[in-house]
This record gives sequence, C-alpha cells and structure tokens, in this order.
Amino acid sequence: MRNWGDHLALWSQTREPGARPLDACVVDLRAPELDDPYVNREGLARIAGISTEDLPDPKHSDRSDLPEPQHEVNGEMWWAKPVAQDWAESHRQTHVPESVLSATTSYGTTQPVGLVDDHDRLRRTFHETLTADRGTGRRTTPYLKGEPAREAADSLAWDAAASVIYGNDQGLVPHEAIRVVLIESIVARFAEDVDRGKEEQSRLAPIRANTMRLLAWYLRHRPRSTAGILGEICLLARVKLDLSPSTVGSVLRRSFHLSSGLDRSVTDALLESALPPSARPVTG
Repeated sequence: MRNWGDHLALWSQTREPGARPLDACVVDLRAPELDDPYVNREGLARIAGISTEDLPDPKHSDRSDLPEPQHEVNGEMWWAKPVAQDWAESHRQTHVPESVLSATTSYGTTQPVGLVDDHDRLRRTFHETLTADRGTGRRTTPYLKGEPAREAADSLAWDAAASVIYGNDQGLVPHEAIRVVLIESIVARFAEDVDRGKEEQSRLAPIRANTMRLLAWYLRHRPRSTAGILGEICLLARVKLDLSPSTVGSVLRRSFHLSSGLDRSVTDALLESALPPSARPVTG
C-alpha cells in the first residue's frame, strides 16, 4: 500500500481515548485475494484476452489507463489477480462493443459503424447534388465535375456525419437526452409488466420495436456507451422494480434479436461483453 507510514501515523493520531497503548497493538492488512501470485503485463494481457501490444503503454499514454499496480520492481508493474480480472472485465465492456460496432471509412480509418454508414450515404447525396445540371434551357452546368466533385462531396459528407456523432446537447443531436429517454422508456416498459403481475422472466414482454431500433441507432453511433446504458437499465430495474439482472438481461437479449436490426452475431458479442456479469446467461 502506498504511503503506508502516513496511514499508520493518521491511525495512531485518531484513536479513541482509553484505547490500548500502541506497543500493545498489532496493525495488519488482511486481504486474502492478494495472496495469489501477482501477474505482470504479460499476465494482465492474457487475462484480458489481448496481446501485450494492445495494452496501454504508460510510456506513451496516461498511466491511469492501466489498473493501479500492487507492486513495482525496477519500473515493472505487477497486479493481484482479482485486480487484473476486474480491469479485464472493464476493458472488454468498452473495447468489444467498439470492435463489433466499427467499420472502415473511405479514408482507411476505423470509426463507429453509424458514422461510416452516415458518411457513405451523405457522400452519395452530396455528389449527386454537386454534379447535377443547374440552370434552364441551353445554359445548364453542374457546380463541380469529376475528381473535384468527389473530393468536395467526401469532405462535406464527413463534416455533416461527424457533427451528428460528436455532437452534444448544444449540437445537432442531443445525445445525453436520447440516452436518458431510452433508459427510462425501457425501465417503464418493464414496470408495465410488473404492475400486471408479470415479474417472471418468461412473462415479461419484449421491449417495443421502435425503442430497440433507436437504441441500436444510438449504440452504432456511440458504442463506448453500450455497457453504461445496459448496466443502468439493469440497476434501475433491480432498485425500482426488484427485477433480477438475469431476468432483465434475458429480455434485452430477446428484444435485441427481435427488433434491433443488428446481426445476430453482433448482438451476441455485444451483450456477452457489455451486459453486467450478473445479467449474462449462466454457462458451463
């Protein structure tokens, strides 16, 4: 533990009157999970299911991208297995949705699939507009032709598509407002069934198709938000409606397959990584 001496000094200064004298006290840290052998970067990568090259490098990125090490020797970081497992779970919840909901742009970069699709549609629309004949009678001419028209269409389409995905509450799309409405509408749908006495997993109705399509649209544009949204839905359903995470996870899975429009393999990978562990189906 860092600053152990400072913690010990603070403890000694804040003891209650009449407490045992210091020479009669034994101060120890009991953490059985730390008894397991520590793992280094190779072990952390193995637990996370990624290569060491894909781990954040503290030499070139923020050290906080990695979990706080429990031990360091000559600059090499070591972690207790439970700490490494917690970090690996968090890493999967963020990076797997990014991976399965990404695509390659016309510029060769990887971006959320919603952004790529929007860009492709808009570039075709802008290209048609820029190259369409303008004017009347014999004096008709397009704004642009050939390569200049294509480049202009690409650039305009990118700016327009990016303004949708990277907007905020003051931008073109109020992402935070959409997020709140989605979560509350899904939990409200569960509440309708609970009010009718349908708390059992098999009797909860699927989430409405339009709600699922909007949720899929949101996640295709902001895949990093997947775990946060699904986790909050499970939490609110538990706290407000006493629905177990496994019940909520089952209904979400069924609703995604029925109405989201996402491929089945994408849906399975998304939910396997982004749902809270307690909301995933029990395997093995």
